[in-house]
Amino acid sequence: MISTLTTPPEALTAELLHHCVLAPEDDWTPLPDRRGMRLWRVDRIGAPSVTVKLYSAARPDPLFADDPALDAAMLTHLAKHRLAPRLLFQGPTPSGACLVHDDVPGAPQRQGAYLVARALHKLHAIARPSGLCPAPDGSAALADQTVTILSDCTSPAATAARNLAPQGHVPPLQRPVFLHGDPVPDAMIVTETGFRWAGLGCAASGDPSHDLALFLSPAMHLLRGAAPLGPTERAAFLASYPCQQTVAHYRALAPWYHWRMLAYCLWRHEHGDSAARHAVRAEESALRQSQRV
Repeated sequence: MISTLTTPPEALTAELLHHCVLAPEDDWTPLPDRRGMRLWRVDRIGAPSVTVKLYSAARPDPLFADDPALDAAMLTHLAKHRLAPRLLFQGPTPSGACLVHDDVPGAPQRQGAYLVARALHKLHAIARPSGLCPAPDGSAALADQTVTILSDCTSPAATAARNLAPQGHVPPLQRPVFLHGDPVPDAMIVTETGFRWAGLGCAASGDPSHDLALFLSPAMHLLRGAAPLGPTERAAFLASYPCQQTVAHYRALAPWYHWRMLAYCLWRHEHGDSAARHAVRAEESALRQSQRV
């Protein structure tokens, strides 16, 4: 959804002018919202275009933190490896926390799931910076997180979802790697020289299957206005991820990952996201399919 806030707040533009990040004559174009964040592409006179992100102070999200300070730190970390755009500004403004980075020439990932698998593996091999929060590891931790999300839901559908809890136990992998934490198509910019990553405010440390599960989730695509991956694309993605031990671990944990995403979609729907109802149905179907495998 394109932001209804087509014109940036005057306090935001004034702050960026004060810090010499932008100029009065620069041209602002609204981009699709991202979980309440407002985004613009700004075309500058005599300088490369930039992306401006304005964070909201909305209700905390139970699955995606969207921390602007973390986003800025991870952009700086990955830019050293030429895997992210250059950070230009991050800090508070009268309109909310703001982040500005170079606009990356390219297009969001929309096809070639096998390329995403290789790009994620490359990202997972990057040294983890200190201070990253751990992602849930193993079925017990995923179940605990899911129960917590559902505890904030009151609908009959959420009550029914509690009864879909997967059975069994999958132990933690205990080999943490650098995780993107939100690998949706809009966070992957395909350039002439490879992928560049943005939207790093949910980066974490943990089991690499965490990122695989998020990218393969049908709800994650639907919530961003894209079609879920088909069976052929899913198969190509899993066959192309270079570490097949990680793929096997993902397959074992898939029911818990789908259950967690189902809970999250129910939470989104109960908190005002009417579009999440389609994601609920898709994720429940994926959960039931994973339990039959």
